[in-house]
Amino acid sequence: MRSCVSSTGGKSGVERLITFSLYYRHPPPPSTVKRKHTKEQQPTPLPANLTRLLNIQTTLQQALSHALATCALSPSSDTGIVRDVLTHISLTNYSGLSTTFEIDDLKRLCWLWQWDGKKLPSAKEADDEDEDNPFLDTPEAPPPPKDWSRGGMGFVVTPTTHFTRSGGIRVPAYGIGIEVEIDIDKDMGGGMAAVARWTADGETRKTQFKSKLEKWLKVRGPGLNPLPTRLPSYRLVE
Repeated sequence: MRSCVSSTGGKSGVERLITFSLYYRHPPPPSTVKRKHTKEQQPTPLPANLTRLLNIQTTLQQALSHALATCALSPSSDTGIVRDVLTHISLTNYSGLSTTFEIDDLKRLCWLWQWDGKKLPSAKEADDEDEDNPFLDTPEAPPPPKDWSRGGMGFVVTPTTHFTRSGGIRVPAYGIGIEVEIDIDKDMGGGMAAVARWTADGETRKTQFKSKLEKWLKVRGPGLNPLPTRLPSYRLVE
């Protein structure tokens, strides 16, 4: 009679079948994968001077939105720009501003609005920018034009005047307005709908602005390095 066990000591076909059935009926527990617990990299906290600038940016957005709604101002379908919604002087009297606001603060904001967030301009690029900047405060600077504008990220800075009630006169000032994308093909027209789009993008702009501040820290390194005011450096129109 033939033995069920092979000469090599292996299992019979019946035994293999039983083992196979038991394996798939009660499979072994899966092996535990050990994951390395890595600490999530926390963003570098902003120093006090940059936190202050972020707060000014947030307050400026709120002041512009309030002024646009109160005065029913809206951009035209041609340019998407509303100039002189506020001036740098009227912003200092805004009740929501928790700190002082100076011209250098506006210069720093404008620099950040225009900055690509990648690298600082070289000395040559700064000089080229100065040549194109009619408001560089130097003795040899030519008389500035009256239709200049600077800005970015939905903000526009232009020359204007501000009426002082105490003196009853108009003084040179920086006008701060907004710029909204207008595209009829995308159903992005002008009017109050454009103002609503600008206001709705407030949190996005705040996030982008904060990201630029964080990138500034990476470019310049940690510490209380002040943002440049030389580029762009404007001169008020007389």
